[in-house]
Amino acid sequence: MLQVCSVTKFYQDQAIFPKIDLTVGRGRFHVLVGPSGCGKSTLFDGLTGVFPLDEGRLLWKGEGPLPT
Repeated sequence: MLQVCSVTKFYQDQAIFPKIDLTVGRGRFHVLVGPSGCGKSTLFDGLTGVFPLDEGRLLWKGEGPLPT
């Protein structure tokens, strides 16, 4: 299970996404939809470690926090 707890990413002083919470259970998947520029790819890049997230924590199988 992946838990995303109050994850935030800033660009300059603007929050790209403020305090995202998400839980993806074992054997499940989720889809993010939204207009261009709303932060979908930025969230994915932060979750996969392409760049660090500014706030919050990631837990994998209840263990963590994973580095953000």
